[in-house]
Amino acid sequence: QGRQYLAGYYTSENPIDEKELREHLAQKLPRYMIPNCLMRLETMPMTSGGKTDRKNLPKPDFKAGETEYEAPVTETERVICEAMSGILEGRRTGRNDDFFEIGGDSLLAMMLATVLSDRGVAVSMQDIYEHPTPARLGRMADQKRPRHVEYSGAEFGKYEELLKSNKQGAPGSRPPKRRPYGNVLLTGATGFLGAHLLEGLLRRGNGRVYCLVRDASKLEKTLAYYFGQEFAGKIGGEILPVEGDVADADSLHTLPQDVGAVIHAAALVKHYGEYSEFERVNVIGTKNMLAYAQKVHSRFALISTTSVGGAALTESGNGTVRFTEQDFYIGQNLDNVYVRSKFEAERLVLDAMADGEKCRIFRVGNLTNRYQDGMFQPNFRDNAFLRRLRTFLDNGMIPDALAEETVEMTPVDLAAEAILALEESADDEQTVFHVANLRKAVTYRRLAGLFGEAGVRVSLADTEEFLRKLKADLNRENSSVINERNEMEAMSGKVRVQADTAFTDAMLSQAGFCWADISVEYLRKYVEFIKWQERDGKGGNESSEE
Repeated sequence: QGRQYLAGYYTSENPIDEKELREHLAQKLPRYMIPNCLMRLETMPMTSGGKTDRKNLPKPDFKAGETEYEAPVTETERVICEAMSGILEGRRTGRNDDFFEIGGDSLLAMMLATVLSDRGVAVSMQDIYEHPTPARLGRMADQKRPRHVEYSGAEFGKYEELLKSNKQGAPGSRPPKRRPYGNVLLTGATGFLGAHLLEGLLRRGNGRVYCLVRDASKLEKTLAYYFGQEFAGKIGGEILPVEGDVADADSLHTLPQDVGAVIHAAALVKHYGEYSEFERVNVIGTKNMLAYAQKVHSRFALISTTSVGGAALTESGNGTVRFTEQDFYIGQNLDNVYVRSKFEAERLVLDAMADGEKCRIFRVGNLTNRYQDGMFQPNFRDNAFLRRLRTFLDNGMIPDALAEETVEMTPVDLAAEAILALEESADDEQTVFHVANLRKAVTYRRLAGLFGEAGVRVSLADTEEFLRKLKADLNRENSSVINERNEMEAMSGKVRVQADTAFTDAMLSQAGFCWADISVEYLRKYVEFIKWQERDGKGGNESSEE
């Protein structure tokens, strides 16, 4: 049924306790990298070339690893067990079965949250990650405990001096003469934005680009996917892969010393999971790369997200507040594990600035397809915005509740160009930038019209009718949109937060950069990319770590 999962195969002379094996893997790997199913084989099938013959591996047997069934105790547990069983294609689910160990994944978790909401059990995807068994999830739902990450505004007052120059008319807000980068160490070069930052650095030709990657072969594949053979002859010359893990300080001892700038774009970018996974990559990884930049006396740039401003404040109220380049903590809700981890990463960078290090933070908006040709990341189904857009296109309707909501689309190639233009030209006093195409944002009403001009029929529809249609044909994409809708309703009664880009836009204008319009031609390329990926059977799940 098109379901994707991760299977692990192993050989052993004697039987292995797979529960203990999973516990061992959990100490080494984030949850999303632990196989949904483990299978012991007598021998591993091999090709004539001596490699594992993946085509002849047996089909995973999810029932083989079933534990002793424990019946639900409470009514809430019963509802959750039935919902999990239905989503996992009839697998009997007991009260202590871990959803992710018996075949669940992030997209199936979206469906589970939607089904449970319809059955009167209000839980979020994050709740499922934190409480993956029916017993734990049911207990949490019955207690209805609010989850909020608590911060005190007083602890962030020390950053005001560092941020005050990030406004129009501030001293030094006119960019000086462009300065060359020299050699650069770039992390995250196998990611969507990272690959385009690498392309922009090579185009400038100021020096070598060291790419810190976990697997050098993946870098070659990534560059070939986005740019064909344009850079094939430069690996080993202008492009120098260095294998290592940003979150493992022991693997970073061989990093080069002749570096003038570090651009840290590596991140775990999905929005749900266990916080420890995000902390390891996004926070500890930033700490390690900052320490390296300090050691080699180089400039440091963190690629962050405008989402650190949160979608709403924790306090109740009406209206909207602006989150500017002068802001860090304004009382925003930081419950989302990805947003919280990037907030903590920024905190580390601000502390380094306070200690006299030359650092910058680039908060990036909603990255979308490349402007020149519509190319997008290969694992496009993992992108929440594109899933939402595909749901609207597939159903031919956009809920009227969103009609006047704005849609920010920041083409990845333009974002990379904007970051590099600012990094090589802005004054050292300017520390935070919002790289987002908000000036050219359009409403969903206007977006429907643009798609119509591009030959794709999409119209505004009654919101309740739209939701009924999605629930009648519940799949992963539809579940994602329904869950987003539920999260929006949960924010009602809260002051909403809107990122502001006025300062950054002014700086970009002085640097000779301007954002492009979201045009009919761009959306036509958008649609063509989706059709190309689906025609070729691409777009499957991959790691969301960039």
